[in-house]
Amino acid sequence: MNGILRWIHPVQRLINEYQRWIYLVQALVNEYQRWIHPVQILVNEYQRWIHPVQTLVNEY
Repeated sequence: MNGILRWIHPVQRLINEYQRWIYLVQALVNEYQRWIHPVQILVNEYQRWIHPVQTLVNEY
């Protein structure tokens, strides 16, 4: 029984550490998604505008 208790503590510390990292990673992913959304909108907008411009340039 004593041997098991000796293992539980480090395992719990590992789990806590793991959860802390998972939390950080999720926070980063959320931040990334928050930033990538307006960037994608900008890219779409840019492509929508650049197409007629390229068409005009090709005409000349």
